Amino acid sequence: MDLVLSHGYDHDGFLLSDDGGARPVLYRNLGNGTFAELDLGLPKQLIGKALVAADVDGDRDLDLFLGGQTMQPVLLRNDVVHGGHMLTLTLRGKVSNLWGLGSRVRLKTSAGVRVAEMSVGAPAQTIEAACVQFAVPAAEQPIGIEVDWPSGFTSVLPLASLDQHLQIVEPALVTLSARHVFASASTTVNIQARAFLADGSFAAPQVPVQIELVGGAPGVLDAPQCDANGACVRTWHPPTKGAGAAVFVVHVAGQELSVRPVVRFVATGSP
Repeated sequence: MDLVLSHGYDHDGFLLSDDGGARPVLYRNLGNGTFAELDLGLPKQLIGKALVAADVDGDRDLDLFLGGQTMQPVLLRNDVVHGGHMLTLTLRGKVSNLWGLGSRVRLKTSAGVRVAEMSVGAPAQTIEAACVQFAVPAAEQPIGIEVDWPSGFTSVLPLASLDQHLQIVEPALVTLSARHVFASASTTVNIQARAFLADGSFAAPQVPVQIELVGGAPGVLDAPQCDANGACVRTWHPPTKGAGAAVFVVHVAGQELSVRPVVRFVATGSP
């Protein structure tokens, strides 16, 4: 990955109205642990700490928004023609968070592996789009994509083209019939879990799935009911008095998922 920096006043510089010659800087990654500065039309002076890289004009390359500190912000369109491929990737979590934030993405090509993490982190007072973009030289051929989700599941998918926008959806490893309930004698919540293969297809029914209450959690779990498709369902009965939360832990093929489902309850008549 290459590197772009934006600079603004430090506290003393702001008091003295001295920007120290602040300007944005773009460095190209030479691939050997060093960088070289590039002159691609960035402003020769701009005081601003905010910086976001995003595909503003929809042409699948990264443009730059540079926030102003004592100057107007600047939006710079990327018109560089690199002649390679551009792969844009978004995630949709079903058990993990919706945008798949915290996921680790590995792009495998004929030249090796590139790694990125799904994040919206950006400099001061900014947020980036929840996507990952890979710029790939023209000679490289696609092999596949791997996504390590926060839930603990890993998606492994073949990749036919490096020139596309791709959305990867996390399998619904665990589903709840309700997350918030007003508890009474008849209230129940069904927790379903099942095993998936890395390509998102169903695993064989023989893959064991286990659902348990975390130690000390309130309520009662009925015995598990497992069907011929490998889904395991347990019914939880919340307490009929008071309020609180029940946390469940799920194991698939002996491996504990990193995300624990939670049901919050308030008993009927409770304040």
